Amino acid sequence: MTAVRFVLSLALLSLMSGCGFSELPKAKSGAETALQGALTAYRSRADLVPAVVKVAQSHKDPKFQALAQELVKSHAQVVGLDKPAADMTEQDLSRFQSFQVNLSVTLGRFFSLAEQDKALSNAPELLSAKSQLHVLEVRIASTRQESMRLGKAYNQQLLNAPTKWFNAYYKFKSLPAFENTAEPASR
Repeated sequence: MTAVRFVLSLALLSLMSGCGFSELPKAKSGAETALQGALTAYRSRADLVPAVVKVAQSHKDPKFQALAQELVKSHAQVVGLDKPAADMTEQDLSRFQSFQVNLSVTLGRFFSLAEQDKALSNAPELLSAKSQLHVLEVRIASTRQESMRLGKAYNQQLLNAPTKWFNAYYKFKSLPAFENTAEPASR
């Protein structure tokens, strides 16, 4: 009886190695790492907000003061939803993405208004923030694409037979994914 169990266990292991189930933990790790990379890039952009707010608050125009308040609010929303990728739910990621879109639009409005003011448009701290923001926007776009690609592949792998049969026992969870929408650039 023990020999039969041993042979059946070997057969099951060989089936698992050939069906792609052994690739599932690697795919999950890759998808989580990519999602964390995208979240980190987004949070890096949010880290620039205090410097931009400082510049906006130093300007006497009420439009800049109002935008500074909007930026503070958007920043607080983004920072308030600070979870590791592995703990993110679909709802959390949707809210995070919505907060990021709002932050992006507000930053875009600020930089658009700042370009109309000669003194402000040439301020070194604003030029520096704008340059850093451009680099981050590129990083966000690439890490977000990678996260969507790897997340979709991992989630699809969970649905494919025979992986889904083994997953009934192991209980791997699907990962949340960014919505496939174009995000407005902050400028």
